[in-house]
Amino acid sequence: MGLSFLRKTLNFSWIFCKMSEGEGRMNKMYQRLKRKCISLVLFALLVAFIVPYYAYAADNGAEPAAAASAAESTGDFSMSESETSESETSKREETESSEEEEQQTREDADASTSTEADVQESTQEQTLTKKERKIVRKNLQLGRSYGFYAWGAEEDAAQGQSDESGVAVQTEAEAEVLSPDIDTVLSKVRSYILSKDTKPDYSSIWNVIGLKRSGLYVPESYINLFYSNVIAYCESKDWQITRAKYSDYSKLILAVTAIGVDARDVMGHNLLAYLSDYENVSRQGNNGTIWALIALKSNPVYTIPEDSSAKQQNSEELMVQKIVEMQCADGGWTLMGDTGDSDMTGMAMQALASYYNKDGYEYVTAAIDKGLAWIEKNQLSSGGFGTMKTETSESVAQIITALCGVGIDCGEDARFIKNGKWPMTGLFQYYMPEGGFMHVAAGAGNNGGGAGGIIDGMATEQGLYATVAYRRFLDGETFLYDMSDVAISAGTKPVVSPTIDTGSNSGGNSSSTTARKTETKPAASKVKVIKVGLNYSTIYLTKGKSKTLKATVSPSNATNKSVKWSSSNKKIAAVNAKGKVTGKKAGTVTITVKATDGSGKKAVCKVIVTAPETTDKKTTIASTAATSQTRQITTPAASSTGSSRTSVPATSGTTKKLSSGSGETTTTKKKNTAAEATTGGWSFSGDNYVPETNSAESETDTVQEDTGVSDEGDRSKADGIRSVALPVAGGAAGLVAVEALGFVLYKKHRGIAGLLKKVMNVPDNYKIVFIQGGATQQFSMVPLNLLKNGKADYAITGAFSKKAAAEAKKYGDIHIVYDGSSNDFKHIPTQDELDLSKDASYLHICANNTIYGTEWKYVPETNGVPIIADMSSNILSKPVDVSKYGMIYAGAQKNMGIAGLGVAIIREDLLQDVAETTPVLLDYKLMIKNDSMYNTPPAYAIYVLGLVLEWIDSLGGLEVMKERNEKKAKLVYDYLDQSTFYKAHSDKENRSLMNVTFTTPNKDLDAKFVKESIEAGMTNLKGHRSVGGIRASIYNAMPYEGVEKLVAFMKEFEQNNQ
Repeated sequence: MGLSFLRKTLNFSWIFCKMSEGEGRMNKMYQRLKRKCISLVLFALLVAFIVPYYAYAADNGAEPAAAASAAESTGDFSMSESETSESETSKREETESSEEEEQQTREDADASTSTEADVQESTQEQTLTKKERKIVRKNLQLGRSYGFYAWGAEEDAAQGQSDESGVAVQTEAEAEVLSPDIDTVLSKVRSYILSKDTKPDYSSIWNVIGLKRSGLYVPESYINLFYSNVIAYCESKDWQITRAKYSDYSKLILAVTAIGVDARDVMGHNLLAYLSDYENVSRQGNNGTIWALIALKSNPVYTIPEDSSAKQQNSEELMVQKIVEMQCADGGWTLMGDTGDSDMTGMAMQALASYYNKDGYEYVTAAIDKGLAWIEKNQLSSGGFGTMKTETSESVAQIITALCGVGIDCGEDARFIKNGKWPMTGLFQYYMPEGGFMHVAAGAGNNGGGAGGIIDGMATEQGLYATVAYRRFLDGETFLYDMSDVAISAGTKPVVSPTIDTGSNSGGNSSSTTARKTETKPAASKVKVIKVGLNYSTIYLTKGKSKTLKATVSPSNATNKSVKWSSSNKKIAAVNAKGKVTGKKAGTVTITVKATDGSGKKAVCKVIVTAPETTDKKTTIASTAATSQTRQITTPAASSTGSSRTSVPATSGTTKKLSSGSGETTTTKKKNTAAEATTGGWSFSGDNYVPETNSAESETDTVQEDTGVSDEGDRSKADGIRSVALPVAGGAAGLVAVEALGFVLYKKHRGIAGLLKKVMNVPDNYKIVFIQGGATQQFSMVPLNLLKNGKADYAITGAFSKKAAAEAKKYGDIHIVYDGSSNDFKHIPTQDELDLSKDASYLHICANNTIYGTEWKYVPETNGVPIIADMSSNILSKPVDVSKYGMIYAGAQKNMGIAGLGVAIIREDLLQDVAETTPVLLDYKLMIKNDSMYNTPPAYAIYVLGLVLEWIDSLGGLEVMKERNEKKAKLVYDYLDQSTFYKAHSDKENRSLMNVTFTTPNKDLDAKFVKESIEAGMTNLKGHRSVGGIRASIYNAMPYEGVEKLVAFMKEFEQNNQ
């Protein structure tokens, strides 16, 4: 639009001036007017390019000037030297220096123990933009080094920001950085506990839970001695460790689970059986119910056993209901009375955490939300909390643990940050340098829990596990009490070795010393590796480039988690001890990673190495007017799953300086710190979608790939600001530069095609084309383009293949090789049932039939006749050998994104010139020649396809999708097969993974099923209008939990309608 407006304005100016040629004394004025008009339009064009950048900066919480400073420091924004004056640079340096001095003064005043490094880190954090502050703060809290250069927007650290409505919002920087950091505290507390608790026993339960869940090294002898002493204690009590305080059983369940012992079989005792009678559990008051539920939910295999002698049989649902009913009117929970208490509120929310925001537990979510409001209201100015009118470390520890349980970062959520103070600062004010926590501060009030100003045993236990809970939250690990990540096995009888060091020890955080130590033999056998996984099942490499694979070992508490890497052919691709794979020459190789503990567990990744792409075409931008005119284009690297012909370092960028006068292209390369790129022209990050510049490249331009950064790392920097600086002098040269830039920014969008090629492992002799419209449009395009001799075979296995055959009959002689109408399309033909023609141009099949729920499980043998497959409803659901098909096409709306886009993958040798009467938009060859852009492509649908492909690739590719889909389908089909109420439509051997079709005993019940399923929160279960019944479409995006809910509803409906 800008170019069109420019042309019209220039034409208008020219006409105006021509009309005035006869008037000599007015001519100069008109000429000046013409030049001013041209300058004005060119200025408007510059604004049009610059404004989007300013809008981008504003959207990211920074002023444009700050964003420009940020981009310049990282290379994401290119400015010529003349554009940044020395005075501005000096002024900025003085400002930054002043702010650093002010921050240093504040830190010295606030904490005499702060080191110079702490102050520098805090100063650095305050100069980061909003997104970077979040990342850096997290790493500072964890005590990790994090290489960040200070970006702009310095004022954001000291002042709150405002959202678009002008309402002040709290920023992450307002939460103070912890000093000491989390990792330092955990390390010190671990050392302190191990030095004091030298003979762990039953009273050491909380020490053991905190240490084992911390992920830090804990001596095996410590854990084994704890287990031995606990067994001895339980046996001395004949396993009746309490008659009133049943939370003791709950905490014991947590402890043995944490060390890998199955609480259902500890020396033959099922500890959960002690929780079977709710009257016993509730005897202790609210505490008993809360901790019983926490213990039950500590491992997904745990259940409450049935007890015929129980006065009130306990159950999970009963405890959830009781805890919700315990909530006070003010939103908190308490042990007694009607006013909320911090400790009890925190513990109750920990018990309910796993039900938060879960379907069917809306009443729990409402209770937790009320609890969160209570926490916000009752937080103290220190960031901490109190109980019985006294601020304590234990109170804030329970709140921190609760917030982690419900998925809230107390250092990010503005509700829990008071003038920079937040719950972790409220806890760490009680931390002592020796490695323990105080109960209350010296001179503070005392609620009877312990003396102030000194290390307290209970405070240290709770301070430890609250800090562990927060660290696990930041690291993306399971909740403190969700021990599904721990492999458990039956607890065997411990064998204690001769005592070599004994002494009195009351357990817990006793300060007593010992003269001798006790060692024990392992209570259970070493934990073997049960699974090795990889982040990719297939990767593509260019010769000479590298990519690092990441291996994961399960369970997390495996004794030996080391792995060994190997390559099936080192001449094609080599792998080092850290999983870094380097392409050596073109070919395919298998990389294997294997556990070294003797378990034999391993994982493999297919590596396809290709030769470097060569470019024999040089693009230059010609100019005949202004040789001094230049343009600078800077682009960050494409995302790890996006595509780009030239990979550019993410944080530094690559600045290409194109001289329009000489046509010479130079490339300035800077340090590469980010992600790799593949091939193509559109970049996808999943957050920012920006067309890549297909800039004119010299033959000396090189491709760079990252060799050491995991794809799982932060990619926000790789999708930074893209901007274009266009210093245009005016006139014809300006037009050439602007039009060339428009061409460069728009021309290519093959990156998504490249990503589709990668995900589906499409061979090089296939072309990918994006077409407006869905699969039904292909019913016409296929015969118009591929019906070479006028003959084709069609297999009719459902409604859509029948429509495709009917459309094809308009253009040639169509032979039906199979028609399943007679058996109501319940069956996919076997090879022997296909009546194939020898001279057919192609065989057309519909790979998956959405209406009838059938799917081809094999690829027919056709003696060289190309197979054309409509894969609209199962594409991307599993790996497909594309080379066995002549063409694959699909509508995008099932597994590829949104409606309105058709995707075709065509073998090159099948493409031919079409009849002159063929509409241009139905010509595959023409569309491919024009890069799918003969007409305006469905850009947004293509964008969504890119996001979907990136998601699949991030999960591990189509092998992972197949596993997910098989698991979902099996859950439904297994239930259908054992039910006498429901009847599956398709034959067993032909069942679709995507569409499960079935019926109830009659049509009235079918209708009732659909109606009640809608009331239960499910939609679109009604069978297709042409056949009725019930159809569950469980495409890639449907989670396993959704299928579980469906099966649960099916069971309930069957029971209610027998």
